[in-house]
Amino acid sequence: MTAEAFVSEAQRADGTAAALARSRRCAARHDLAAAVRRLRSKEEAFRLFGKEAAVSSRNHGKMLRTELARIAALREGLGLPPDPELAALQPPAGEG
Repeated sequence: MTAEAFVSEAQRADGTAAALARSRRCAARHDLAAAVRRLRSKEEAFRLFGKEAAVSSRNHGKMLRTELARIAALREGLGLPPDPELAALQPPAGEG
């Protein structure tokens, strides 16, 4: 699991403020991905987290792609395999 690997990395960094900030951003990304998966709607997931403006401006698809790419990069950096469930959440390039 990405969160477990990230905690290990943060511990190796002696729990610095930067590690804590990265941990919070990582958790937020995973929360958004979990919401999209559970709600089966990226629009509803963004609204759940107070991101109505992103939905209204139709920027949420791009934001989701960016967040999922960051999770994938983190997983790769930690030596974890790609997560097919996260890949399945990727919206098409021209959407949103």
